[in-house]
Amino acid sequence: MKTIETVLKILTYIVLAISISYFVISIIDFVNLGREKISFNTFYYSISEYSGIHKFMLAVLASYLGLSRLRLSYESHQKTLDQLKLTQTEIERKVGDERINETLKQGEFYLTDIQKQFKELVQSEYYSGIPLIWSGLDNITRESLETKYKASYNKFLESEKELKSESLLTLYKLEAFATIFLKGNRDLELGKKVIGNTYSKQVAFLLGLIAFYQSEGNENLFSNTLELKKLWE
Repeated sequence: MKTIETVLKILTYIVLAISISYFVISIIDFVNLGREKISFNTFYYSISEYSGIHKFMLAVLASYLGLSRLRLSYESHQKTLDQLKLTQTEIERKVGDERINETLKQGEFYLTDIQKQFKELVQSEYYSGIPLIWSGLDNITRESLETKYKASYNKFLESEKELKSESLLTLYKLEAFATIFLKGNRDLELGKKVIGNTYSKQVAFLLGLIAFYQSEGNENLFSNTLELKKLWE
């Protein structure tokens, strides 16, 4: 576009110079007619004699100005696009930094608050003797727990009143934590690197307890906790 504009610019100067030259010639011819023949009509005739050149000059000039405006408009548009790209890049960088920071904060919360809650639960006298591995569970449901781990089911049932406060508080904190990672603006891969292994092992340890509360009508009570465990295993 710049090349065409340059050519038109040079052509405009040339045609403009020619047009001005013929305009001067027209005035000289008009003056040479003598005073007795000077009138508006004769002046108009002198000018219009070379009207084709003047019209061509105006056409070239209009083309040059139009192309110049088009180029300026294009450059302005490109500048706006470049600014938008820079703004978008900056926004994406800030969002990425914020996502990482929030992920690390959530990891810190897990390693402090939830770990304390988890420790209080598993060290409770009412939780003593509960299996660490629940590989026999066909499904994470109360029915499956009662069928495959009858002794553990009975222990949970007998100590439900004493365990309920600590156990549900722990499980609901884990569910809230998992929900934030799955539904919120968190980096799952970074979370996995930081606490994925610890989280998966501890949730696996609590599968029997989770199954106990997955009674009929509550089958999806801690679904996010279990889903995040699968992603981080």
